[in-house]
Amino acid sequence: MKISGYTTTLNCIDMDYPFELCIDSLLGFCDEVCVADGGSSDGTFEKIKESFPEVVLKRFPVDLSEPRWAIKADGGLKNIARNMCSGDVLWHADNDEILDERSYPHALDLCKKMLEYDCQEVAKVPFYEFWGSLDFVRNDVFDRPAVSLSKENISIGIPNYARRTDKDDQMYCRPFDSDSCQY
Repeated sequence: MKISGYTTTLNCIDMDYPFELCIDSLLGFCDEVCVADGGSSDGTFEKIKESFPEVVLKRFPVDLSEPRWAIKADGGLKNIARNMCSGDVLWHADNDEILDERSYPHALDLCKKMLEYDCQEVAKVPFYEFWGSLDFVRNDVFDRPAVSLSKENISIGIPNYARRTDKDDQMYCRPFDSDSCQY
């Protein structure tokens, strides 16, 4: 069994995202980590290349002046990163997500079971999200799809039911039905 972890980056240094902790976390339990960078201009790409030479890192510049930039930088880039992976089981982490090292054995067990049972679904895992400042912190707890087998029929993007096209035949998300990065 080979586990591939994947994430995306786009100017994470300027945005103060903990992308290094995310990558380090994925390296803690994945056999391969793939990162699709959207064309960072703040040193993010170079920092990953320098700090994590074992990571599969490729640049896919997103034109931030193009009207569909958000779709390309979010769901589109995540799907590219997913397609870079060569593992049997794929673990998605946003660049601000970290798996606690005490959970690595559980993550490995989940991946093993998914492969053993040839799971055709995407597994949801619990997330604890913290927001705020040093004076006030808010915590949200939720489940998010993050783990699947490497199957051609599983991708990330806009689901068929939420796809719309404009007068120029350009796809966009039906409002409130998608954020462009659903399995």
